[in-house]
Amino acid sequence: MFTLLLGFLALCSLGYFRNKPLISFALLLVMFFVSRYMQADYQTAGFIFIILMYGLRKEKIIKAVACPILLPMKLMVFLSLMLTCLYNGKRGFIKTPFLKYCFYAFYPVHMLAIYFLAR
Repeated sequence: MFTLLLGFLALCSLGYFRNKPLISFALLLVMFFVSRYMQADYQTAGFIFIILMYGLRKEKIIKAVACPILLPMKLMVFLSLMLTCLYNGKRGFIKTPFLKYCFYAFYPVHMLAIYFLAR
């Protein structure tokens, strides 16, 4: 979760300081070293992966080729990259708010169920 938090903060800073590239770069560099120092998931590669996915969001072919070469990671990360390259930008089959929130609730609810079963 820490890697995702750093990635989120990096994307927020890129958006907020869009017209100030020096400040954006400095903040990304600080977050990179925080990721390295705190030993976040996938070390610094997870943070870099998030930034690359954002930077190459419109370049599907370049993203599909560059990310696995620059960041050789685990199979699941590679598969998630392929899924994002296949995304067409259209909303999926879930149209009603009830189903949407059921899917949102699934992860925390099943994690709580596993926790209570383990206890």
